[in-house]
Amino acid sequence: MLHMDDPDKFKYQKEDMIVYGGVDVDELLKKTTTDRYKLIKEMIEFIDEQGIIEFKSLMDYAMKFKFDDWFPLLCDNSAYVIQEYIKSNRHKSER
Repeated sequence: MLHMDDPDKFKYQKEDMIVYGGVDVDELLKKTTTDRYKLIKEMIEFIDEQGIIEFKSLMDYAMKFKFDDWFPLLCDNSAYVIQEYIKSNRHKSER
């Protein structure tokens, strides 16, 4: 039990997990589409609340404080939509 979905419990590292029976841990812990959309929504709300207008600011924050959830999404498959959202916000504020 890594307690990834319970903020009140101690978080264990995936690398420390002992696996039996040949279970593919990466596949087991892979985020569902619904999980990804919830995290993207969370990022967009954060962008709006913090007034973020540069992708680097979000990446720096994700790398320091959201390494296990936001950071992988931004590195793997959600960067484009988030970059476009930030760019749109920046252009909107310039008008």
